[in-house]
Amino acid sequence: MGSFIVMSWNVRGLGAPSKRIAVFSHIRRFGPHVLGLQETHLTPETGRWIMKPWTQWSIQAFGTSHSRGVAQLIHKCVKWEVKQSIADQEGQYVFVFGFINNVPYAIVNLYNPLPASLSLLQTVLSHAAQYPTACLICMGDFNMVMQECLDRLSYS
Repeated sequence: MGSFIVMSWNVRGLGAPSKRIAVFSHIRRFGPHVLGLQETHLTPETGRWIMKPWTQWSIQAFGTSHSRGVAQLIHKCVKWEVKQSIADQEGQYVFVFGFINNVPYAIVNLYNPLPASLSLLQTVLSHAAQYPTACLICMGDFNMVMQECLDRLSYS
């Protein structure tokens, strides 16, 4: 695999079964190899809900059933070797360092809505700075809509 698809999405909660079905049906259309989800609203008890047959590896930082929570999933077709993973206790970020097809990657998945916390950004960037030769993939909720057709889910 020379290239791979990275997808990031603020899902605004995955508590309802119908919402999980809609979200993962939409995700399946794009076939991401690396998937970052924000605002999962999952707890340690409900976190298993995002594990899918195509998932090789995941890490989650749990929030509450009403706020926060991020998850990082890696597709099973990706040759992935994890060296370090950090899940924030507040449910606002996960950081992963590892190798994809023997290439070093630092992957950050962040939920930091406005007003943004500078200290949270500094913490996450300090993790990434430990691996200066790694390719950095930074994804998350940055309160921007870049492409309406990709960044919004229509329930109609």
